[in-house]
Amino acid sequence: MTAGPADAASLLAHGRWAEARSLAQTVLAGDAHHVDAIRVLAAAAIGEGNPDEADGLLQSIVTARPDAAAAIDDLIALSHRRGDLGRLGQALLARLRLSPEQAALWSDLGAAEERLGRAGEAARAYRRAIAADPGFSPALLNAATLAYRGDRFAESSVLALAAAAAAPSPSAWTMAGHALQRRDRSETARRCYRRSLVIEPAEMSAWEGLAALCRKAKENERVLSLLKRAATQWHDRPSTLASLSEAQRACGRYREALALAQRSVAQAPALVLGTGALAAAYSDRLDDRRAATWSRRSLHLDPGNGDLMINLGIALKGEGRLREAEAMLRSGLARKPDDANGHMALATTLLAAGRVREGFAEYEWRHVAGETLYDVLPAPVWDGRTIEHGSLLVWGEQGIGDEIAFIQLVRALRGRARHIVVECDPRLITILRRSFPELEFVGRSAPLDPRLLAPDIRAQIALLSLPDALGMSKDDLRSTGAYLVADPERVRALRPALSALGPRPRIGIAWRSTRRTPLTVRVHADLTEWEPILRVPGVTFVNLQYGDVDAEIAEARARFGVDIGVVPQLDLFQDIEGVLALGAGLDLVLASATSAYFPVAASGVESWQLQYRLAYYSFGDDADCLWPRARGFVREPGEDWSKAIAAAAAALTAWAADRRRA
Repeated sequence: MTAGPADAASLLAHGRWAEARSLAQTVLAGDAHHVDAIRVLAAAAIGEGNPDEADGLLQSIVTARPDAAAAIDDLIALSHRRGDLGRLGQALLARLRLSPEQAALWSDLGAAEERLGRAGEAARAYRRAIAADPGFSPALLNAATLAYRGDRFAESSVLALAAAAAAPSPSAWTMAGHALQRRDRSETARRCYRRSLVIEPAEMSAWEGLAALCRKAKENERVLSLLKRAATQWHDRPSTLASLSEAQRACGRYREALALAQRSVAQAPALVLGTGALAAAYSDRLDDRRAATWSRRSLHLDPGNGDLMINLGIALKGEGRLREAEAMLRSGLARKPDDANGHMALATTLLAAGRVREGFAEYEWRHVAGETLYDVLPAPVWDGRTIEHGSLLVWGEQGIGDEIAFIQLVRALRGRARHIVVECDPRLITILRRSFPELEFVGRSAPLDPRLLAPDIRAQIALLSLPDALGMSKDDLRSTGAYLVADPERVRALRPALSALGPRPRIGIAWRSTRRTPLTVRVHADLTEWEPILRVPGVTFVNLQYGDVDAEIAEARARFGVDIGVVPQLDLFQDIEGVLALGAGLDLVLASATSAYFPVAASGVESWQLQYRLAYYSFGDDADCLWPRARGFVREPGEDWSKAIAAAAAALTAWAADRRRA
């Protein structure tokens, strides 16, 4: 088109497609293979909305003239525009045969291969780009991102740092921070995120990376502060609102978390981060139906996401749909096999269904989810074999209630070791030494008691790992009788105070944990909900609830006309010996699952529990099998406490009538 290339370019620039086409056809009438004229026809076809025609025209050039670089470049641009990744890859390869040292082309080929899901081919293309130009930052960054997605974090961090050195950018420094964070190089990652934010204060991913580091260090308020600073850059950006929602949840501010998640979803209904945050916020508020609904919506938006499958499994468990929950959790874990929280959700689902062996095997993942003494003590983990010489160390874990409930399992170790050492909460030392004189008990301390490091300790095991190590069934867990023994002197010393409460049967009560979390709300009922029980005549209620409860007891007196007896000068939190002695003077204990209930139940006092069906330690039974004389009044999923409390009140009324007749 020597007569008018400028004319053709001008016509195309002004959208005068028909005139440009006419000019090109005039040229082609004299030279049917004129490359520039065919390119003009292709450009006109694109302008007229006929990309297939344009593709055919450009392909005809490349077929006839494989060295027609300009036509190949047009084909690359058209393939980009159409999103035709297969054609794009072919065009890039054709162009690279002409210019094999162009790093940008190799990098573009890598990106196309990556989008086609061909990670190996993408990695090779990025390597060729870097070989052609070791300082080509886009290829370095793309390769770093690909390595990160493949969990090759060391490789990713090296490539990202090289990209940042070649051309400092927020994305390069942020990717380096992400990769270093996954390598547990927290301080170096923190510096990378800060360098990113110096260049671009609105780099949200860097803010979220800093927040993740603080979250890992359990600095929840710092997380919230960082994300609020990020929000000043992004204001009402839906992803920022969703991240802030998660931060508010971590700080226990569930109402604020819900409001932020709702705002995020209102602005961006298809943002998975927002719908997932909303599902989590509803779960915190015990609205399992809405939590499951929004978890499903999240999974619909991202069907292969293992994290979302795990979240939906947790929501289904909250609804009491244990089989569906198990199936969804297993699907998620097939995609995220190392997700410790997912394994823990599966463990508690199986245990709540009464599948004890499978459940406790999964429960071992708790040691992956957080630091334990396994990470500190030198002795190897016990493998179940008999220890002929030396001692086996069993160390307590979680709360004092768990230690009380599961300490009886140590009896099953008789004959497995010459000597057994048990590390426990210091409040239990004297009780356990009295109750299990054949065992050695050591109080928990910081720093560790030197006895735990002694050379005679040949192996160690966590207390709640015994069911898995010993292959226990639910029947093996059933208590065979009272196993905690009260101090006779303390029992005698408390008799005058108990006698002063009157001659009627004495009922010990406890109703809550001092910790207020979504789980404790499910497991415990407020004292204000106990009205049917507290109005049962002919009995005397005795307080076992630790903490500052004066106001709650006064409110119960004012509202229900009941006096709850309080034994003075007895610290129900620190003085577990005193709680046990007080329990010896009771006729019955009626409580939710609190550490005040556990020692009394373990001593053989008749024990009634307001029990949440899905609490894992119930193992699917109406009565907790861990206690010798237990009876349960069960709150089913989706219900409030009213039915369980009414049933307990009716049973207590009949119990009291029987006592009067006797």
